Amino acid sequence: MALEDTLEKLFEARATAVHGFRALVDPINEEGRSFTAEERQEFERRNAELDEFDMRIRETRKRIESDKEVDEYRQSAEAYIRPESRHQASDPLAEQEKRFLSFVRGEDPNQRSFDLDLSGLEVRKETGKRNKVVESRSTLTEGVYAAGGALLPVSFRSVLYQHLVQQSAVLQTRATVLTTNSGENLIIPKTTAHPGNGTIVSEGAASGETDPTFGAGTLSAYKYGNIVQVSTEMLTDSGVDLLGYLGVAMGRSLGIAAGGAWLRGTGSSQPTGLLVTQGTTNQIVGSTGVAGVPTYAQLVKLYDGIIAPYQPQAEFVATQKTISALRQITDSYGRPLWVPSLTGDMPDTLFGHPFYIDSTIGMYDVAVNATAIAWGDWSAFFVRMVNGIRFERSNDYAFNTDMVTFRAYLRTDSILADKNAMSTYVGGTA
Repeated sequence: MALEDTLEKLFEARATAVHGFRALVDPINEEGRSFTAEERQEFERRNAELDEFDMRIRETRKRIESDKEVDEYRQSAEAYIRPESRHQASDPLAEQEKRFLSFVRGEDPNQRSFDLDLSGLEVRKETGKRNKVVESRSTLTEGVYAAGGALLPVSFRSVLYQHLVQQSAVLQTRATVLTTNSGENLIIPKTTAHPGNGTIVSEGAASGETDPTFGAGTLSAYKYGNIVQVSTEMLTDSGVDLLGYLGVAMGRSLGIAAGGAWLRGTGSSQPTGLLVTQGTTNQIVGSTGVAGVPTYAQLVKLYDGIIAPYQPQAEFVATQKTISALRQITDSYGRPLWVPSLTGDMPDTLFGHPFYIDSTIGMYDVAVNATAIAWGDWSAFFVRMVNGIRFERSNDYAFNTDMVTFRAYLRTDSILADKNAMSTYVGGTA
């Protein structure tokens, strides 16, 4: 069975599971009572079933996207290594692709490293496309056939960046990504207080002054790395397919490491994460004795924890376990806040806003004293990436096993520019 057919069946089964889940939870919520022991056991079983469907759908979708990207990459990149098609490589990024392939194959024994340019990559949110990574080229126009769109390949760097995004909930939001050419400290202005309200001014009277207060934050460039080993046979036999494998492996690894720091990083020898920067500002604390799970009223306070201009484009970030706990929460009319998506194009929603599941070690699972939900306009959160991922190759590191070792480094940092744009929820005490 094709993966697409499997995904469709998973969505159908998940929709049936959602119906059964609501059939159990809704009557209990309407009666305003607690679960009996049997109902609690059934609730946990159905919740675990939904978690399992979510995990399988997410992994199947990732595999479909990975296979498509690698296939597209293989087909398009082959044109660049055929002698009769090399005249098409006038695009600097296409030329970079050729040189990177030559580096991976070890055609130049003196070349031990390669700096892969990441400029021109961005994440677009489009109807029917869930966080699609696109890239712009300086000499070719994407989507215009006559302008070279028919020749535009899915590059290795795009495959790598796509999988980096898939692992990091931060990059799936509207976070502002800054790509710099070098890694020296970058100063970012921070709003610490907005100006006060305007006042009525009489004719000829002086206007009152209500200035905003600004601070400054520093974006550094902390280094994250990963090592992948490939057999000599794979290098010799697979050619272009090898790049697709390296893109998936390196993207996932760097995304998990850096993505976790963008949320939980302490700022000491690592990025300053959102949770550390935000601290207790706009923080909603849960009730006691409920294992950290928020109530409907607390989620409303969380929603209103940011000022109205930030709310239209705001998004939630939480872990899978936290989302599982939110499924049973209803409003004062018994309507569930969690609205499941029955298609693969758009995410599920809370209060009509998308939420993204953090699969790194950044957000905490819902629990007492744990910061489990981040909500707000993520464009106020800055992620700095030093332009390029540095790849290094060694034939000697694993000489005794005839393996070729590839090492990749990503330099990055993060900072929140305006605490008014974000709100967090932390579970109450036990």
